[in-house]
Amino acid sequence: MIARKDLFDFMIRQIKHTGDSHGDRMPQAFGRWFAQMYFPGDPKIEISDGTGDGKVDLLVRSHVAQSVHFNILKTKFPNVDDKG
Repeated sequence: MIARKDLFDFMIRQIKHTGDSHGDRMPQAFGRWFAQMYFPGDPKIEISDGTGDGKVDLLVRSHVAQSVHFNILKTKFPNVDDKG
């Protein structure tokens, strides 16, 4: 069985890789990483600003069948030492 800490560390490495690939800081990379995993196809992602301001962080446009879906994300980057 994989320990929770191992899964958390894996997630942080993937977010860091996403950030390095797109020039994002970790909080913005977290939103991009989540959107790429959650939304189907090749979502178009616009990062509006930084996290922590209580406002919209990402705008995501995705295609499902013949429809276009627009999603607004407000993210919270996880605590990097996994205390929770």
